[in-house]
Amino acid sequence: MTTGFFDVHSHLGVGIDDGAKTVDGAVAMAEALRRAGFVEAVVTSHIKQGYWENTRESITRAVETVRVASPIPLHVGAEHTFDGIYVASLESKSLVTLGEKTRVHLLEFQPTNIPHDLNAVLFRIRLAGYRPLFAHPERYADFARDLEAVERLVLNGALLQLDVASLAGGYGAAQESRAWRILDRGLYHVAASDLHSAEGIDAVMAGIKRLQKSVGDTTANALLAVNPRRIVHGEEIA
Repeated sequence: MTTGFFDVHSHLGVGIDDGAKTVDGAVAMAEALRRAGFVEAVVTSHIKQGYWENTRESITRAVETVRVASPIPLHVGAEHTFDGIYVASLESKSLVTLGEKTRVHLLEFQPTNIPHDLNAVLFRIRLAGYRPLFAHPERYADFARDLEAVERLVLNGALLQLDVASLAGGYGAAQESRAWRILDRGLYHVAASDLHSAEGIDAVMAGIKRLQKSVGDTTANALLAVNPRRIVHGEEIA
């Protein structure tokens, strides 16, 4: 089994989104990640208008409550939702990135409200000096329907993150099918857990096994370890 994975999408921040509710729960999640082969993780608590209006400071405080007892090192990040808070943070250049050394940030869309012209959105993001890592594109039926359009986004600088449990049906058959289609086209840059509770680790581990079997250890390691680590360290990836 490939070891040394680096998770860039997890919800271990205590009490600030739909992830960990207690310190013990967050530590159990970190231990579950360690069992699955992850040796470091970025805590990407939601920043979503009207739901979890977190800031770098609130996420940092939540991570600090877990860090001392965590079996793996934890970094501060966020999962931004494309909304009014995101646009304001982009304009003020105050997005919460995946660690302190990178301009890459995790960005999700509301499935029913994906911008019509994503290339225009991407251009605006890049012009501000950031690079987006689009979270779980397999979740969006409209997004995954036109893979040629997705390829254009990638060519223009977008990065794509797979929720690895999708490969094992962790989010239903439709999302699994879309994940395999995107993976088969070689469009993912990163695979991550998107862990919200320790109980979710079985689907993550099953997805990792299917990923390794499908693409081989070298490519799986690139998605689970090499590319995530390069992103957090501020290094370029293709």
